[in-house]
Amino acid sequence: MNLLNKSVHWFKKNPKRLIIVAAASAIILGGWSLFKPKDIDDGAILREYPVTRGNITVGVEASGKLTSKRTIHTFAEGLIFEEYLVPLGGEVKKGDALARISLTNLNEVIDRLEKEAADAKDAYLQAGNAITRFQLQSSLSAEEKQQNSKLKYEADLKQITEELDDLAKQLEALEKQKLTLSPNNKEALEEEKQTLEKSLKAARAELDALEEAREAELEREMEEAAYQSNINKEQLIAYQNAIEEAAAALKKAEAEAEEEAIKRAKAALEQAEAAKRLYLMQSNKGLSDRFEASRLAYEEKKKQAEQNISDLRTKIRNLASKSEEVLAKQSAELDTQIAEIKDKIEKANRRMEDLKKQRNEELEREAAAGDTQDKLNELELSSLRASEQRAYRTYDTAQQELEKAIKLLDEPILYAETDGIVLTAPYRSQEKITNEKAVVEIGSLKDMELELVIEPVDINDIEIGQFTSISVSVFPSDELEGEVISKNLAVNDGNYSIKVKLKENPLSLLEGMAANATIVTKQKKDVLILSNKAIKLVDGKQVVKVKDEKGHLQTIEITAGFSDGQVSEILSGLSENDVVIVED
Repeated sequence: MNLLNKSVHWFKKNPKRLIIVAAASAIILGGWSLFKPKDIDDGAILREYPVTRGNITVGVEASGKLTSKRTIHTFAEGLIFEEYLVPLGGEVKKGDALARISLTNLNEVIDRLEKEAADAKDAYLQAGNAITRFQLQSSLSAEEKQQNSKLKYEADLKQITEELDDLAKQLEALEKQKLTLSPNNKEALEEEKQTLEKSLKAARAELDALEEAREAELEREMEEAAYQSNINKEQLIAYQNAIEEAAAALKKAEAEAEEEAIKRAKAALEQAEAAKRLYLMQSNKGLSDRFEASRLAYEEKKKQAEQNISDLRTKIRNLASKSEEVLAKQSAELDTQIAEIKDKIEKANRRMEDLKKQRNEELEREAAAGDTQDKLNELELSSLRASEQRAYRTYDTAQQELEKAIKLLDEPILYAETDGIVLTAPYRSQEKITNEKAVVEIGSLKDMELELVIEPVDINDIEIGQFTSISVSVFPSDELEGEVISKNLAVNDGNYSIKVKLKENPLSLLEGMAANATIVTKQKKDVLILSNKAIKLVDGKQVVKVKDEKGHLQTIEITAGFSDGQVSEILSGLSENDVVIVED
């Protein structure tokens, strides 16, 4: 509702106020013409707007009818109505007799009510059992899930822990083995060197014995050859001297351990011996075959002995480098094994960390799921409890109806349970009572409500609990207070509706009386206020005109705040009792 309509509506409701406002305006204008300052143009119309202190209220205007809180009074369904003992619209007090029933079919109704009460009791007990069963099942289900996840986590954790313990033992053994590697290997290599040196000494002795035996055998062969043939002794002596010189040179080279000298000496000795044999063979061809076989056997043995000595010397030379290589190789192998174990330990630790992290996340999920499940359970429990309460109310109502019906055997009268006005009395004599309509509805004069029609443009400004000013048509000068208690957002003929509860009913208002109301949507109390007509907007600034000490008009800037469309709150620039001048 716009401001113009609100103003017209206000003056229509208060015609006396319109006369007062007109008279006051005439007095103000007349006084101004007598006492206006001389420096003001006679042709100008000046209006004064004082700055006052008061309240600014913005609200929604609406109208409707009063209703009262109704209390239903009735007999059990199926009974036969006899007569009313109070008139429609009559005022009754608590305990007054309202109506009478016929006893014609009362026993049949009592039998039916007993069965309904028994069925309702069974339903109530079943609803309670459903709550207990749900609580037990939900508790067991949650515990079972948590226990299963806990057992799996503990089993996985135990497996990783045992794996880490085993790896730690392996790592400790490898590190100890590495610490003791050098001393053990050095000792073993020293033993091997001594064994090789002994073998080399024995091989040299064997070669020396072989050569001595060969020399003796050669002497025998030469003696035999000299004996059997006529040989130039001088020539043989020359060959023998050459052999002895070559043998002496070989021994010297071997003593000095010079490989090249040894090779040359051996070659010279072999050459001298070959020359002597050739001479003997030529001298005595018959002995050559036997001597040649002896020579070949000797050379084969000698070759083997020399090869053995050479191999032993090579082994001894390589032994020093072999100790370093073996140590390095074994150390590298141990380092590789240690690195592999450490890698396995690191991976196992990561698996354990991941497992613990997953467990924490699982616990968080379980907690969140538990919270969600608790909420779901609470919702389900609320629903089950609501069902239980409904079942109990049904049972309690059925039991009360049964008790009332039984009491009707002695006194078939319906009594008022509260004070009020009889608003409905729909039955005729001998009519069967149904649940669709009550025998009597009593409206309370204490609990009055006002149902108001609200336009769509205003419905969103209204909230539950808002203060409401009410005036009833039959008492226009009396203002009552109320509070919004509900909003009905189902559209009806293009409008909505709300209910306002009256705080009290001092005027004994009745249901159906018409009333107007203002629902206060915003209000500021005890603030400086000024008419909007006195405020101008110049270059985006709010300004007013006031008189200085000499009576001259001056323009000043102000700050205005909350407004109801007619007056505005003054935040700065003016004080209470200041007068603002408007020139027309």
